[in-house]
Amino acid sequence: MKKMIFGIGTGRCGTKSLCGFLNSQKKIISGHESYLLPWKPNLFYLMQLLSIMKNEPYKYVVECASYILPYAIEILKENPTTKFICLKRNKDAVVESFIKKSGLRNHWVNDEIRERRNFEKDKKWDKCFPSYYIDSKYKAIEKYFDEYYQTVNQLIDKYPNNFAVFNINNLNTKEGKKSILEFIEYKYEFNLDGNFQYNKGLDNTPKRYFCKK
Repeated sequence: MKKMIFGIGTGRCGTKSLCGFLNSQKKIISGHESYLLPWKPNLFYLMQLLSIMKNEPYKYVVECASYILPYAIEILKENPTTKFICLKRNKDAVVESFIKKSGLRNHWVNDEIRERRNFEKDKKWDKCFPSYYIDSKYKAIEKYFDEYYQTVNQLIDKYPNNFAVFNINNLNTKEGKKSILEFIEYKYEFNLDGNFQYNKGLDNTPKRYFCKK
């Protein structure tokens, strides 16, 4: 029976490295942000994604992306055995990484603030994050981080067999990587070699899905 898995986390927290680690295992295919979904749930797009994943010729099919979180309950309705691997990194490190990567863009505010503060509009990525009425980009990202993991903790309380949080450092130790594979109930020989941490450019990430622009 096919196992469906999602790697989640705020972004800038190791999901691309997680994707690379999982792709190194037999009978797993993992994509990273390969089918963009809006933060405001769109069930039509979700069903497209799930259909594509179900048709993959692999035992374990994984998609890693931050914006999966708002769809988690709907995913569980469709497939109650789905596993959600949530990565977590220090909040200050995540915020600073987002500040650096986003440049003049600000995905976490509404259009009014974006226009008033002269932030660049990003038609591809703005819709993949929640928007806040907060002038400070730094504080908006902090709020996003806090709310993200608050939601994850609530889901863990309700679905303890489906959700687990792992520190990004788990990807840098054999014991940490083993704990991730045990959580998803991986039945084949573990490949625990290699260092996949800190998003060091995994160019071999398969792009399996159409991206909604």
